[in-house]
Amino acid sequence: MTSLTSHSEPEQQNSVSSFGLRWAALRGMLDSPLINADDQRSLRDELLRELKSIERAVGGLAARNEFEVAAKIEIIRQSISDTVGKDNVWLIDLLDSIGQDVNLLSKRYRAGTPSAPTSGPAARPAPGA
Repeated sequence: MTSLTSHSEPEQQNSVSSFGLRWAALRGMLDSPLINADDQRSLRDELLRELKSIERAVGGLAARNEFEVAAKIEIIRQSISDTVGKDNVWLIDLLDSIGQDVNLLSKRYRAGTPSAPTSGPAARPAPGA
């Protein structure tokens, strides 16, 4: 596998988008039944190491747009799903909700609509106001 921080690659290679695409490709390879064959164990282990390395690297990068935020959320969502399983399904639901919020806010921003909350603590006036 290639190094995540190769200096010969353009700066663009170390973006959330590029890591997200590599992460998705690795997930696809790991989901293949062929990779579970005993004679592919070393390749599977290498792919898992690369996947974990990408997951850690994405955390240190700033998202440039809503698509990159969505990619980061999906990486977290899948990682949590893999590690905690169905015991903590509320975490997955929470991340899905956050993803929907980001999508909605992004659409409002592009449409020029104010995105102030209409309910909840942030929508209430401050005491004495």
